[in-house]
Amino acid sequence: GLSHDQALVEALLPVLGGAELQVDANGGWSLEGARQMLPWLAERGVVLVEQPLAASDGDEQGFAALQGAAPIPLVADESCWNLEDLLRLAPHVQGVNLKLLKTGGLSEALLMAQLASRLGLKLMLGCYSDSALLNGA
Repeated sequence: GLSHDQALVEALLPVLGGAELQVDANGGWSLEGARQMLPWLAERGVVLVEQPLAASDGDEQGFAALQGAAPIPLVADESCWNLEDLLRLAPHVQGVNLKLLKTGGLSEALLMAQLASRLGLKLMLGCYSDSALLNGA
């Protein structure tokens, strides 16, 4: 729950040595939980939060509902699989995490990266436990 997430952040902060902390909620927060966590994380210097809401809630309405409560950038991951998702989410997020398996391959991922750049979004490149061949692409 939220108290566990807060305890993890509190435990990490003293040992980071000034490094930036990014938090991936992996869709684990409710809308109300995210509204509580975002200001709390911002006060502790967290620089961005990835996928605060479950993908089913992390659509444009979910991210839009967090805009006023989010004093730090929000990054869509599991909510953003293709160009259509990117276009829907772009007004409500400050970044996207692209993964080859999620986007369907290198061509779509490149198109999405170019569009994200043109839209002024932060871009993260991620992967699952992919094969060495896929990671090398």
